Amino acid sequence: MSVRNKKTNKAQMEMIVNFLEQNRVLVTGKTHPLNPSELDDKWEELTVLLNTVENGARKEKKQWKTYLYEWKSKTKKKARLNYNSIRQTGGGGYICTDLGDLENRLMAIFGWIHIIGCPEAPPEVDPDGEEVENIEIILMEANNGSQSPELSIENDIPIIQPETATSKKNEAGATFPKIPIPQRKKKVKTISSSTKLENYAMLYSHSTEQMAIAVKEMAAAISQLAEALSNITTALIKENTSFKP
Repeated sequence: MSVRNKKTNKAQMEMIVNFLEQNRVLVTGKTHPLNPSELDDKWEELTVLLNTVENGARKEKKQWKTYLYEWKSKTKKKARLNYNSIRQTGGGGYICTDLGDLENRLMAIFGWIHIIGCPEAPPEVDPDGEEVENIEIILMEANNGSQSPELSIENDIPIIQPETATSKKNEAGATFPKIPIPQRKKKVKTISSSTKLENYAMLYSHSTEQMAIAVKEMAAAISQLAEALSNITTALIKENTSFKP
């Protein structure tokens, strides 16, 4: 198998998550007004790092972007299907007990609001409009080395209800007593209305806090831009003054 045809391994997936946590510009897509090439530069940097991982896949920048869009979409879909397994953490975040560690970290990066606030939302698609490859990921569990199906979603196995035993007669005509067989009931996890309201309130508070931070950063950027324009204006005035006869 050629290097280019190798599958993306767990080390590369972990590298993607670590890089996203440290470089939020890849998540928001919003760059600093004075550095518009920041987003593209970060993708170039991540592509180089991923392609140097031993025994991993080798992709171009656009292919790694497509891979991330597909992984994010599959993870969100898996979180929606396991909506009742989502729990709130002590720090105000969320985890899903049916997701792996990397999947929960990926959800924390891109946000749980689309799952908690709107669990029926349609899955995302690649914004480039290209057909997304069918990626097979092999993840090894840290403890026992078994495969972990990070990107696969298995069909639910139906519970077969046993029939109640009826009275029967043996060949001699003796009647056996009817023995009731207990029915195994399917457990259904529910979330009360008050819990949902608390979750929505927490999400709203968190979103408001993030919006305040974004506004603060925008104000700082505008201030820096104004200062830069002021310096340019001052320099032009000095230059024009120095050239007067």
